[in-house]
Amino acid sequence: MMEAIVILSILLIVCIFVIINLLRKIERVDDELSDVSMNMEEFIVQVKSAQNKIYEIDSKRIFEKDDEVGTVFTGIKDVITNINLKYDIEETKNEK
Repeated sequence: MMEAIVILSILLIVCIFVIINLLRKIERVDDELSDVSMNMEEFIVQVKSAQNKIYEIDSKRIFEKDDEVGTVFTGIKDVITNINLKYDIEETKNEK
């Protein structure tokens, strides 16, 4: 009977160490996930800001219609649109 108590005690101690180790790993992953989430929110705000500035700059569609500048400008707008679609960001158009 004493041997069973010793074996169960050792198993209990091992299980406690395993649980503590797993808890530490989960807390570390949770911290990293919250950091990534905050970075993603900042990224979305920056994309929305860039999109609003693009629409503000080209409110009269002067850049978009220009041959040389229009190509680059359209490329920038396409990149922002693709980011919006990929990360499911609502487009806010400030067109007049």
